[in-house]
Amino acid sequence: MNPVGAYVQFGSKPTSFEDLGKNLPITWGRVIAQIKDDPINHQSAKIYGFDRCELNMAMDTDFPEAPCELRDYKAENAEFKNQIAELQDVIRQMEPSPHAERHATKKADVLSALLSLLYRPDFYVDIEDMQRKIKSGVPVLDLIRDALPSQTRLAELLDEKSPLFWPKTGKPPLALRTVESHISIAINRVKKAK
Repeated sequence: MNPVGAYVQFGSKPTSFEDLGKNLPITWGRVIAQIKDDPINHQSAKIYGFDRCELNMAMDTDFPEAPCELRDYKAENAEFKNQIAELQDVIRQMEPSPHAERHATKKADVLSALLSLLYRPDFYVDIEDMQRKIKSGVPVLDLIRDALPSQTRLAELLDEKSPLFWPKTGKPPLALRTVESHISIAINRVKKAK
């Protein structure tokens, strides 16, 4: 019995297995004697992987009193595995995915194009209809709200005008439904903030 990493020097060539045991520095008997002599601080048992309660049960002997329960190593390992999995989930949530930056860049590019489109009302405002409403006395705030395109119309407008922003592909880097979803989230931020 040797702790991991211990160096054992053998003397002369042993002639039998028993002779080999004489050259080992720690014997089973010494471990048991130390546990009996000093049950509270039996470091030998810990170093060599023995637990007093397990020795009591295995050897049917009675070392000095201690609450004897066999450790359920399978349950302990399962608990440790659960803790490791939970910690790995926390780490995954803290670290962005390797594709996060690429997707964030695409999203920022699309939202930039959408803002650009919103500042070009000639793309989506019907001038004749607007002039009729002004003459009929419709409040300015209602005129502006009615003139703004819906999220679906804005996504369609982005798709129509995409060659302006992405001349190589002629298409936005995100799917139309994804763009609509991002627009919806952006529009509803004020409602959620209230």
